[in-house]
Parts: sequence; structure tokens; C-alpha cells
Amino acid sequence: QSEMNDRNDNLKEECPLALAVDMGWDGLASLLQRSRNRFANDSSTTVTGGAMGSPPGAGTTDPPLFFRDQTPVQPDEAEVAYNRNPFSAYLDGCSVVLNHADLLCPRLAALCLDLQKSFPHVYVNSYLTPPGAQAVPAHADDRDVLVIQILGEKMWTVYGNVPIAHPYPPEQVGKGNLDVPDAVLNGPTVIDTTLRQGDVLYMPRGYVHEARTESTQPSFHATVAIASHDWTLAGNVSELVSRSLTSVPEFRVAVDRSIGRAAAATTTSDQNGHLSSLQTQIDHALDIIREKVSAQQIASQLSIKYRRQNDLSCAARTELIREETTETVNMPSNTCNDGKVEVQVVGPEASKRVFVGTVVRASTDEERASVKPPQRPANAGPSDRGLTVREETCLPLMTVVQRLKHDPNLKVKVSDLLSLIRDDTETASLGMVCTLSILSFVRCCVELGAVAIVS
Repeated sequence: QSEMNDRNDNLKEECPLALAVDMGWDGLASLLQRSRNRFANDSSTTVTGGAMGSPPGAGTTDPPLFFRDQTPVQPDEAEVAYNRNPFSAYLDGCSVVLNHADLLCPRLAALCLDLQKSFPHVYVNSYLTPPGAQAVPAHADDRDVLVIQILGEKMWTVYGNVPIAHPYPPEQVGKGNLDVPDAVLNGPTVIDTTLRQGDVLYMPRGYVHEARTESTQPSFHATVAIASHDWTLAGNVSELVSRSLTSVPEFRVAVDRSIGRAAAATTTSDQNGHLSSLQTQIDHALDIIREKVSAQQIASQLSIKYRRQNDLSCAARTELIREETTETVNMPSNTCNDGKVEVQVVGPEASKRVFVGTVVRASTDEERASVKPPQRPANAGPSDRGLTVREETCLPLMTVVQRLKHDPNLKVKVSDLLSLIRDDTETASLGMVCTLSILSFVRCCVELGAVAIVS
């Protein structure tokens, strides 16, 4: 048994997939914090947020996206209600979506680097969903994806009728103004299953699917996107044809204004003459296409696409991995007048050090007073420094603060707080309270100054 455990540990060290699946709640907390830091600091990456084929630098990784009841929370509301804090949004029952999470999480970065030994280009979008929720409605994607369940559980339904085979971006049903046909939703399903930690689901391009959590389990999964819509024969031939013909000045000129308008032609002879002239141009265009469009040209075009995307993304991922392996944990601190260094135990910087194994206590009046209110948009009105928590988890989570305040000498690990509130709360009301709920709540309380880290 000992030898088997050693082999499993060695395999985990060597296998990027195993490392990603093993990131744990602390790894997820670091990912969420990094996404918040990046956009709070107004920094960005140079990798595009769109599909392959977008010009380099055309976009960046997106800020955290919040969804409530299958509806996106608008940016203004996310700013006002949650200050773009994913932990705060999660506590209020929102799902949190991170596009290009492989540029935020070293383990997901390593997974993508490994997968690109087999695929031309991949990237990861991640989805965090609280218990009893569904982030987005049923939809189909324009790419093949691998769904990797990392934490918790999620129930998946995949429908058997494919409304549009191998869709391009404008043809994704369930997105934008293109509804999923009733015949698909009322038709047969090909998968009805629950994914658990370590499970992987392959979702072919075009299949309509939806996923939801049960009432007692959150879910965090990574979707590895394989942008197959950008590698199609039709798409690449179209690009080559367009580029070849638009480089010829005569093909950039409008056709005779009488073509297509029979009444505009003076005589039948004139009309036939214009059509004959147009056919000559078309024949010339086809000769150019036959010369310019070939298997080798398509291979060269794809090679340029792959290199353009991978040079940017691989450099960013490699740097992210390097930073994690070389950085040291620095305790946020202030230098006092007497020269002594005072470690911060409350406030935004201190909250970044809250993990499952962190020991916390009630803050003192002085510590609470030292925390400045967060900066808020001008249209947000005065801040009461409060926190919005979904009704199903409010009572148990408030018990945490009450217990700590009741006994100033009480010092508890975050991982033990669930046991602590079980003693004071009916078990039935703990259904939606999970490790991440408590971790997110404590992080927010430390940021606001209600709870302090034991230094």
C-alpha cells in the first residue's frame, strides 16, 4: 500500500491534469484572488479573449463575470454590489466565470502547455457555481471542449438532437438572440450524469448542454476549449480566397450598377455585355484562386495562426508558473514610529492570506477602526461596509462572527468553523454552507475588519 501511494504521488507530480484536479479550495481561493487583483490594478495580458484568429492584442482576459439565476450580472451592478469581489458575489449566490483562467492559475497554465503537445491551441475558462444553482441556460458551443471537474459535483445534461452541425460563432444556439429549438430540449438526451472530482467529459462542438449543482454541493470545473471552428476547411479557404482577391485592384471595384437590375439595362444586348464582362472577371478570379488556394497555403496559414496565439499565451503561462515557483509569501506589514514592524491582521491585504488552515479571531475595536472603507463608484452612494449573503446561508455564517465576538480569546482555524457553528445552528439550515462559503465569508470579514488573522 505504501509503494502504491508513493507511485500515485509521483504520478501526480508528473501529470498536469492530476495537479489541476488536486488544487483544492486554497488553490481556488488563490485563483479568485488573482483575478480580482489583476483588474483592481487595471492590469491586463496581451492574449486575446476571443477565438483563435483574432488579432494579437485585440483583447485581454476578462474581469470576473458573475451570473445569477442564469442571467449575467451587469458590470455596473457587479461594481456597486460586490466591488468586483468574486468572494462577495459567491456569498450572494452568484456563479463566477473566469475566461482564460489558464493565465491566472499556474496549474491550469501547466495543463494547457501539456495539452498543446496534442492540440494546436487550447485555453481554459473556469466556472464556480454555488449549491442549488445553474450559471447559464442550455446552449451549444462553437468549439470542442473538455470539462474537468475539479471541486464539488455538478449534474450534466447533454441533448441528442444537434440543431446546427459544427456551428460557427454566430450559430451558437442559446447565446445571444438564437434560441435553442424546443425540439432539442424536448427530445432525447445522450448524457444525464453527475461529474465528481477528477471526472472529465468531452463535449463535441454543437451539442446542446446544461449543468446545475445540487442543493448541498458547490462546483468548480475547468472547461478546456479546443477552438476547432477556427480550423475548418470552409473557414480557411474563405480567408485565403478573400485575401487573394482583395489584393487585386480590379476586384475591389463595384460591379456595373445595372447588374441585377434588369430595368436599368438600356437593351438586352447591353445587359448581356455586362454579364459577359463579369463572367470574364470571375474566370480570372477563379484562375487566381486555383493558383493561390492549395493545401500547402492552408497549412502555412494555420501555422501562422497557431504560432501567433501560442507565442503569446505560452509566454504568459510560463511566466505565471515561474512566478509561483520563485515567489515567497510576504506578510503585509507597516513600520511603526518606533521602528517595529506591525503585521496587518485586518483589511484588504490581510484578507489575501486567509486560507482553509488560517487561524482567525474577533478583531479589536482599534483594528476595526483601522480599516478604510473600500473605494466605490460615484453612483453607489455611501457605503455601510456591509456584506450581502444569500438567505439560505446567512444565519449559519453570521453565527461565526457572533461566536468569535462572544469570546475574544477564541481562536479557530477556518477549516474548523463549520464544526463550531454546528453546535449553535440547526443542522437543517447548514445544507448550503460549504467550505468555500466559510472561506469566502471569512475573507470578506477580514477585509472589512470584523475578523482578524492570528498573527
